[in-house]
Amino acid sequence: MQHDNNAAIPPQPPATPTESAGRTIARNTAAGIGVQLFLKIATILFNIWVVRQLGGEEVGQLNIVLAWTFLFAVIGDLGVAQYYAREIARDRSKASDLFWDIVALRIILAILSTAVTVGAAIAISGYSEDILLGIFIFTLTYFFQAIISPISSMLIGYERVDLNWLLLALQQIFTLVLQSIVLILGLGFVWLLVAGLINMPIMVIVTLIISRRTKLDIPNPTFQPGRWWFLLRRGLPFGLQQVMLSLGLRADTVLLSLTRVPNLIIGWYAVAYTYLVLMITNIVASFSSAAMPTLAREHVNDPEVVRRWYFRSVKYLLFIGLPIAVGGMVLARPIVDLLYPEEWPAYLPLMILVWDIPFVMYHGFCGYLTTSIQKEVPAARIHLTMALTNVTINLILIPRLGIIGSSFATVLTDMCGALLFYILLRREFGAGLGFTHLVRIPICSLLMGVVLALLPDWNVLLKIGIGMAVYIPIVLVAGVFTTDERQQLMHIGNKLTRRLNLRAV
Repeated sequence: MQHDNNAAIPPQPPATPTESAGRTIARNTAAGIGVQLFLKIATILFNIWVVRQLGGEEVGQLNIVLAWTFLFAVIGDLGVAQYYAREIARDRSKASDLFWDIVALRIILAILSTAVTVGAAIAISGYSEDILLGIFIFTLTYFFQAIISPISSMLIGYERVDLNWLLLALQQIFTLVLQSIVLILGLGFVWLLVAGLINMPIMVIVTLIISRRTKLDIPNPTFQPGRWWFLLRRGLPFGLQQVMLSLGLRADTVLLSLTRVPNLIIGWYAVAYTYLVLMITNIVASFSSAAMPTLAREHVNDPEVVRRWYFRSVKYLLFIGLPIAVGGMVLARPIVDLLYPEEWPAYLPLMILVWDIPFVMYHGFCGYLTTSIQKEVPAARIHLTMALTNVTINLILIPRLGIIGSSFATVLTDMCGALLFYILLRREFGAGLGFTHLVRIPICSLLMGVVLALLPDWNVLLKIGIGMAVYIPIVLVAGVFTTDERQQLMHIGNKLTRRLNLRAV
């Protein structure tokens, strides 16, 4: 059904306030993980092609562009989109009331962000012309995001994170297709960025079509500049978190480039961090982003629901993250040999960086949770501490150890963030994590790691399968999960399986 231009159509979100938090989160998580699993497999295959086609030198240049723009990209939003999503989750009447003001702010901020990002790169970086051109091309995507991002926030606020994942999936699919054409033609990394830019107007059209089909309440354009400053102030704590997250994720690559580490070595670091570690954490992030709007609603109706979900989620994340870290360290060399054989030195930073996974999974979830319970200000302080810690440790270690130093800096920073979030939420929710059960997870993970280390020189995929076959039974025998927790995991697993089966059909 199409919009009537003369009247706003009230939204009819399927997730009603009476739907349980568990069912909503399970639906959105299953959708997110299902989409992400499919796309990440496709992306891994594509990245293998990119690295082999471009080589370490150009991969290093590409990641310098992405790291630099990522540091300044927050200026294009300053947290207003995240604030908008949270407010819709708490009061859906604000969706149409604020929409065009958010769009206007995003356009103004996009102009500012482009000027700062490109100007700073020219003034202080000393980058090559190709890298500077790539930075400018990437900043042009901010203007299209001024439309896409507010609609995405509406979907999140309506607890239709599954549809938001669909948008992200379509964007990634279209980008992969366009960038594949670039690789087939044998063009360089700058043209990969051009392909991403070409995809943006396509995504604006697709986003508007989905918004109409799902009856999102997008009104006729009206602007109230008088409240733009209010929205900026409300979004600022979220924006500060984004700034600190940007520093935490990308400061290492920028500092490596500014200290004149060769692009080839930066490419090795990118293979380990960007193309392996971050892809794993991004898959798990689908749970955290799916939980945020529902827990924001439940925090208003029944705060005890949020407390219970926190305790359970920590155990689930530890159950997933620790064996990945242990197995990733043991199998780092054969994993890199399988996926990126020409960049084999990447296994050294990978052995360190895999330990970042459980810490990022935990504090990433805590970041979304603090948004749900309106603790974004203390969360922003934590992210500030993490950013300063990351920059400081990188400045100390990079001149001495290069990418090995930046790998240690990344892990130490995220370990610090995880500890600070634990302290914050311990004060908020009290005791209840159940360390007598939690401590069994690292023990089970270490046992799995010993088995992997003792295996002969078999195919790495076979070893991964054996690791899973060893780990899961040990966890079940050790009594890590209660009956309710096992049922919750089975419910999410069944949702995911059904969605994957539907896609396969």
